Amino acid sequence: MSAFTARIDSWGDNLAIQIPQSLASEVGLEVDAGVELTPGDGELVVTVRKGAKSRLDILLEGVTE
Repeated sequence: MSAFTARIDSWGDNLAIQIPQSLASEVGLEVDAGVELTPGDGELVVTVRKGAKSRLDILLEGVTE
């Protein structure tokens, strides 16, 4: 697995990191995927949550015909 350097940007009142597509593909990360953020001693660990429902999936559960 390769290491990447990224820059923190502002997104509204939040912070954002752009993740290169090659790195996202390597770990199975895709748009609207669930992730777990774990703070550590001077680090932030991002773990992909396999099987987590996306916001779209949750919204579509409430749709009836």
